[in-house]
Amino acid sequence: MQLQALEQLQEKVDAMIVLVQQLKTEKEELVSRNQGIEIEIEGMKRSASQLPETQERVEALERENVALKEKQEDIKSKVASMLSRIDAVK
Repeated sequence: MQLQALEQLQEKVDAMIVLVQQLKTEKEELVSRNQGIEIEIEGMKRSASQLPETQERVEALERENVALKEKQEDIKSKVASMLSRIDAVK
């Protein structure tokens, strides 16, 4: 009877050892995944901190683009005017 109880106890201990090893492996995987997520979060924080500067730069470029388009239209109208004067002189 005692031998059977000891064998059952040994089986339970062996099962617990396997479970502990599985939990250790799972913990290592979670720690590794957590580190990857933390690195990703830091990258996102850096990107987010640069976002206002990027947005300001985009807005400045958009304003510059509008101004250049206006100048282009002015130049086109001046060229058209000069061409019509040249045609009138001929």
